[in-house]
Amino acid sequence: MSNFITVNVNGQVTLPARDRKKLGIAPGTTLCVVAQKNGLLLQKAKPVTEDILVKIRRLADEKGLTQKDIVKICREVRAEVYKEEYGEG
Repeated sequence: MSNFITVNVNGQVTLPARDRKKLGIAPGTTLCVVAQKNGLLLQKAKPVTEDILVKIRRLADEKGLTQKDIVKICREVRAEVYKEEYGEG
């Protein structure tokens, strides 16, 4: 079912109550906003759990990566993704 909502002066929108309830969106729920060609897609954000961080640390240790190495790799990957998404800067 389609709903029309209005953006207020602060750039905020109110999600319809029935949709929030159906999707389990409560106050404090973090949503990920994904820009697409025809509009915006809202998805419940998946939290990074301590378990995932432990796995990342273990893999980094196994590979001999420092925090500086990981930051450098993340920046390189982010630049590649940006380039793929938006073209040459």
